[in-house]
Amino acid sequence: MSFKLLSWLAMDVRYYMQHDRNQLTFYLLYYMYYITMGVNFTI
Repeated sequence: MSFKLLSWLAMDVRYYMQHDRNQLTFYLLYYMYYITMGVNFTI
């Protein structure tokens, strides 16, 4: 998701979910979650 705050300032939020391809699991506790945030400046 990207949020444009001003004409020159934006904020990005990304969410990733992954699991080991060789394991069959249906439990959400064995998945790995990543949330990254960033700020973009444009001139």
